[in-house]
Parts: sequence; C-alpha cells; structure tokens
Amino acid sequence: MVGTRVHRDAAGGLARQAWDRKVVGVSRILEKHAEVFDRSPGLRAVWLDGLGMAYLRTGRRAEARRAFREALSANPRRGRILRHLVAATTRTESILCRGRADRVPS
Repeated sequence: MVGTRVHRDAAGGLARQAWDRKVVGVSRILEKHAEVFDRSPGLRAVWLDGLGMAYLRTGRRAEARRAFREALSANPRRGRILRHLVAATTRTESILCRGRADRVPS
C-alpha cells in the first residue's frame, strides 16, 4: 500500500509552490515504488492522474498530457483520466476547477 499526505498552504501566494512540491513528491513516489506500481496498473493510473493534475496546476500542459496519456494506458477504463486529458489538450481546464481559488494558470 502506498499513501501520501497532502498539506494545502493557507496563503494564496504559495499555491504554485505547493503544486510544484506535489509534482516532485508524486514523481519520487512513482520512481521509488516502481515495482509496486508495475504490479498494480490501476494504482499507477491513479497516481499518474494526480501527477498530471499537479503539472496542469503549474501550467505545464505538455507534461500533464504525457502523464494523463500514461495513466490512460495503465487503466483505459477510468473515464476521469480521459476527461482530464481532453481538458488539458483543448485548454478547457476550467471545467475541472471547483471554485475561484482552484484556477489553472493560463
């Protein structure tokens, strides 16, 4: 079982840094526990989807699309990943946001 705890920063100015740190953290987890993720493609897809969202929040769309594609190939039945890939590709990320504080950089 692989898990993580995410602490959200209270200050709005630190939001970008929080997503940058999430990119680093999730990438490290995927690398460190590669053998676990190799045995569980569904779990790998979930983590890659999270990585894609973190990339998207930092404005790194190309890397986000790459992570979403990899997640989709690991678990093609997870429709949410396809929705994320389409939003990142068509620059309609706003449909993924819950509120004003949840914006994706342009």
